Amino acid sequence: GKYFGINATGPYLAKKAGTESKMRNGEKVKTKHNNYSIAVSRKLHIQSFLDNIGFNITEKQLGLPRRK
Repeated sequence: GKYFGINATGPYLAKKAGTESKMRNGEKVKTKHNNYSIAVSRKLHIQSFLDNIGFNITEKQLGLPRRK
């Protein structure tokens, strides 16, 4: 789809509501809602996504590498 002048593919269903997964500390959690993902590939569109929409997760908003 194209919103805010951003070319992106998706949204794709990434995780269905009620799916159980394991956290890094070994704890099991169930998702309450369906989780969707989109893919934004061009640098210009990524910057536009960050400026107009952004992330809730601060590390992603700042472009920092993911913690392990």
